[in-house]
Amino acid sequence: MTGKKLVAACLAAAFLTITLSGCFVSESKFNAQTKELKTAQDSLAKVEGERNKAAADLAAAKQSAAKLQTDLTAAKTACKKAQGACGLAEEKVKTLETENASLKKQAGDAAKLQRDLTASKAAAKKSGDACKAAETEIKSLKGEIVKLNKKIADLQAEVKILSEKPAKTPPEAPRN
Repeated sequence: MTGKKLVAACLAAAFLTITLSGCFVSESKFNAQTKELKTAQDSLAKVEGERNKAAADLAAAKQSAAKLQTDLTAAKTACKKAQGACGLAEEKVKTLETENASLKKQAGDAAKLQRDLTASKAAAKKSGDACKAAETEIKSLKGEIVKLNKKIADLQAEVKILSEKPAKTPPEAPRN
């Protein structure tokens, strides 16, 4: 039974008790008890609103953490690709260097090989820079995940506290 239904049931039971016993409560006493009931209902509604807001905040934080986890996975994948490209570029540099030495021995066209070597080195540097940038983003995303996990823990604690907080119930009507 929800808090509002419980309060309404208590109020109905109090009125029934008064009616059945044949006793009449003064109007001021009735108004005071009605005011007390209204205050309890308002408090209950406020606590339920706070609990619902905390639950919504928690869900949003979890969704944000999941998105960041997805972004982190994508950044790790990009970093692995960049590392692979860097390895391939380094291998290509080594291959071109070997070819360059061989062609120089054969008195070939060293200028063309030198341009290829320079381009490969630039590609290797670019791949290395991309790898470093991806690693920096991974570190940043890990930091954000830690912050969001802390926020989730805080919100879960708040939801737990709000869930455990008992709702105020109005006192029973005096019986004569």
